[in-house]
Amino acid sequence: MAVDFTPTQTTSRSVPFTPTSSLTPKPQQNLAQQIWGGLSGFVSGVEQPFVSLAATPVQAAAKLAGVPDPYANGVPTGLPGAGTNAKISPFSLPQKVGDLLKAAGTTLGIVSAPASIPAAAATGIGIGAAEGAGNALQSGAPGADVVKQAGIGAAVGGLTGGAAAGIGQLLGKVGDFGLKNLVKPTKADVADGFSLDTIKQYNLGGTLYQMQDKTQSAINGLSTQLRQKLAASNTTIDLNDVLKQTVEDITSSGSKLKTFGANTRMETAVNQLSNEVSAIDDEGSVSIPDAQIIKQAAGQFGSWQYGKVDPDAKASEVVYNTFYNKLKTAIEENAPAGVKDINQQLSKLIPVSNAIVRRIPVAERQSPLSLTDFIGLTASTFEPHALGVTLLNFLSKSGPVASQLIKAPTVGHVLAPYASFGASQVNESSNTSSPQQGGE
Repeated sequence: MAVDFTPTQTTSRSVPFTPTSSLTPKPQQNLAQQIWGGLSGFVSGVEQPFVSLAATPVQAAAKLAGVPDPYANGVPTGLPGAGTNAKISPFSLPQKVGDLLKAAGTTLGIVSAPASIPAAAATGIGIGAAEGAGNALQSGAPGADVVKQAGIGAAVGGLTGGAAAGIGQLLGKVGDFGLKNLVKPTKADVADGFSLDTIKQYNLGGTLYQMQDKTQSAINGLSTQLRQKLAASNTTIDLNDVLKQTVEDITSSGSKLKTFGANTRMETAVNQLSNEVSAIDDEGSVSIPDAQIIKQAAGQFGSWQYGKVDPDAKASEVVYNTFYNKLKTAIEENAPAGVKDINQQLSKLIPVSNAIVRRIPVAERQSPLSLTDFIGLTASTFEPHALGVTLLNFLSKSGPVASQLIKAPTVGHVLAPYASFGASQVNESSNTSSPQQGGE
């Protein structure tokens, strides 16, 4: 039997191919054009829901009158949104709800400043969910897609906002370490009232000399205010009574144990302090502003004695610092109610000044590069990745660098909502520009 090897013909339907936008060649853009395009898209994304909502009354009136939507082909001259590139949603409930959600998300991103990482993440979730759901509603997506886009937006916004706040907190910790490493406050400084929060509150960061200048300037300004407020006050401080309390404190058995090695020099230091008090006023009575100046001088004199091996210096440090603390208490107890706030501020600033004064002569004797830095630099010649850690460690010891880093937590929390909003816009843009696939 003959076998027919004639090939069987098959029929096929020809489907015309239409290239999608993703396959269409795009003109090359330089970096400046790309940045400008991104900024323009961001601005358009911000203004679109507000302009669309502003157009709603006009669209509603046109619909009631039975005339075409004035915004159907863009924004006519003289109507809300003229001169912008904002897209106007048709007058329908879902799309206008989408405008409202996006406007709410944008507003939340602009006005909020969360104070913690969880709050930043929660704010980002709200922004992302509002932007995602709003964009889906604007495009007329079904309910399932609206929920999906809200979930994606919430995830993106929450992660971005939390990350921005977290990075700010981390950089702030590095700044705290740098300032603490620069000043190196002693236990006595901390007990006296030294706090990094004071440096942050009054923006006192910088090199040691810059910090001292800023601190002293702040102290001088507050002292001037204090003197002005107490110009008509008759309240006085008895320096002799403060001196008596100082002697009783340093001659107690417990204090003598702590100052072993300098006890025999204490009497000389006390006599010197007594002569200083007598030189100011035989009766030892001074006004609170004058007592404030004496307190500052006593604290600085005691600070300059810190770290010296001379027993006389050690005795002077103990005596004058004790006098400082007793005088500080006397001022706080006798100050009128109107000046307590200034006194409290001075009580924060003076310990910072004293700690810096103690640190300056020690820092001048030290090399700017520590043994750890030298080891790190040597290791980086064999392993370049070690250089980054070494540079970070070195920069963290820089007063000016640390002064900027301590501001990072505040900046991070302020920028977190903007980061969430920006990420939501990027996510929305990627969803809009993704090619639509289909076929028969």
